[in-house]
Amino acid sequence: ASYRIYRSTENPPASSAVYASTSSTQFVDAGLAVDATYYYRLSAVDQRGQESVKTSWAAVPPSGGLSGSAISNASILWLWQDVTGETGYRLYSSTGGSPLVQLGANSNTWLETGLQVNTRYDRALRAYDVLGESPDSNIASRYTLANPPSGLVVLGVTESSVALEWQANGNPAGTVYALQRSLDGIAYGEVASGLTASSYTAAGLASLTTYYFKVRAENREGVNTPFSNTVSTITAISL
Repeated sequence: ASYRIYRSTENPPASSAVYASTSSTQFVDAGLAVDATYYYRLSAVDQRGQESVKTSWAAVPPSGGLSGSAISNASILWLWQDVTGETGYRLYSSTGGSPLVQLGANSNTWLETGLQVNTRYDRALRAYDVLGESPDSNIASRYTLANPPSGLVVLGVTESSVALEWQANGNPAGTVYALQRSLDGIAYGEVASGLTASSYTAAGLASLTTYYFKVRAENREGVNTPFSNTVSTITAISL
């Protein structure tokens, strides 16, 4: 036996022309438009060329706009607009491969966990039904959050400078940091930002004065972490 496939982009669907014929029980319809709904129906043809009754029309719906929100340093919440007529959704890496997850009908979110800190992830969504999958949605990109830096310490003090160092706390290379300073431990101001090293020397300070310092990181989309521990020190006396 062989099969005849009918396709329509109208709603309600209407097409009497054979769109494709195949002897396989699978068919891939390529080159489809993004955010368009396609309707399909199927019939079987025997060796004498007699055609069976056609199936009911079924739709492969579009995938609604995909976006992501970083929830933690290891998780991203993916969101999309639910569409009608789908059996469910599959989320893929933008590079393809097997689906990362398969979700049921009317789903519109998925929390992806087990990710790397301050790392970009690109995802695509497909709706599916009994006839197959829709084209890819838009490609959505999101970075996970950075870790707060830890272990801030004072390495050295002069009458006009304080040398500081902190731990990246698992953040990858390229993570940026911002340092803040205070005279009373309450009101802070930023003294350095965009730092990619895990050390900094605050200069131009007054001698014999107490200073407080704290540092934070940000991910590659500029989302700040909480601050590290706070350290304080007194600059040396000017001779």
